[in-house]
Amino acid sequence: MLQAEDVADVLRDVVPTIEGHSTEMFTSSTNLPFEDMDTLTNDKTVFPTPSVCHGAHYLDPDVKVIEALPTSIIPKKSGALYYPAVPNFFLGVTDMLGVGIVLLRQAAHAGAYGAHAIHSLREWIGVDMLGVKELYDDQAYAYSVTYHPDDCIMKLYRHYITAPTETGGRPHYHIQLLNHFLLGRYDYLIKGVTAFRNLRDLAKQHRDRFIELANLKARGENAAAANGRAREEDAAATPQANANAGIHQNGQPPPPLAPPNAAVMSGALPPDLQFGLFNFDDNVGQVDPLGGNPSHFQ
Repeated sequence: MLQAEDVADVLRDVVPTIEGHSTEMFTSSTNLPFEDMDTLTNDKTVFPTPSVCHGAHYLDPDVKVIEALPTSIIPKKSGALYYPAVPNFFLGVTDMLGVGIVLLRQAAHAGAYGAHAIHSLREWIGVDMLGVKELYDDQAYAYSVTYHPDDCIMKLYRHYITAPTETGGRPHYHIQLLNHFLLGRYDYLIKGVTAFRNLRDLAKQHRDRFIELANLKARGENAAAANGRAREEDAAATPQANANAGIHQNGQPPPPLAPPNAAVMSGALPPDLQFGLFNFDDNVGQVDPLGGNPSHFQ
């Protein structure tokens, strides 16, 4: 059973088991404050500090890209020490006494910044180079995971942005539950860890693709070949990663099963979840913690 008393114990004893030995393939940072990024809440909240964040190596984006988007894709820099760029995958943990709603808020906060980083990169690239008609496509390019050591439950979320609803307004940031797993049993631990790693890989695929396109634009090169190649790679790799994470190819959670109770059927959100610019989607489902299968999505 993956249990630990406090956050330090979780980061030392539990997180390495979840992340695996392939972490050298990823650029990550622990307890990194996103203090050099533009605020998304008009300074009404503190900057997010996820337990673990994954992004690109700071040398991956072309210097022209970093100069164009310094406060959108670089969470923190200090002198010669640069942290992960374009972070879009996050892990949040708490101690045994931590409150689940706090983990959810932290996931929403960090995930919104991750979604914003990717959106800023895509906006700078432009729709022509992206090969799309609209930047706001309701697709998720940022993801977060939470783990609570008291009940050993790991939850996976997707984050996406929708267009402002009024002229001159700000975009809306959404968080949606994909799946969750009880890691206290070996067979469910394997399923949960597999989903985690596949979701992490999917986040990296999105991140690498957009950084490649941004670099091509920065160098004044033709993006057609790279765009086509990236799309082929995504098409080949994404379905299996999605399936193992409990996501359909269209980016949506698996199909609904019978709702467990009237409260879930209503789809209503508690008042304390309706705050700020972060939208906790009404179709976030209740998930069977044993099987990891959703029991209801609106």
